[in-house]
Amino acid sequence: MVLISREYNNIADWNYGKLLEVFGAKNPRSFRVQTKDELTKLLSDKEFSDPKDVQVYSLFDGFDE
Repeated sequence: MVLISREYNNIADWNYGKLLEVFGAKNPRSFRVQTKDELTKLLSDKEFSDPKDVQVYSLFDGFDE
């Protein structure tokens, strides 16, 4: 039995980065990461590693591929 394909794993595709604006972040930054290379690049980015304000990233693991 593969639990990944269960209906309860179908999570709505929200723009989670917009939540930062809802909570009043002044200069929010959001990122959408879909590959290992994109994640590696993001994590090595100096601005991402030393943020001046709140930021969020959405990580997609590729189960649907």
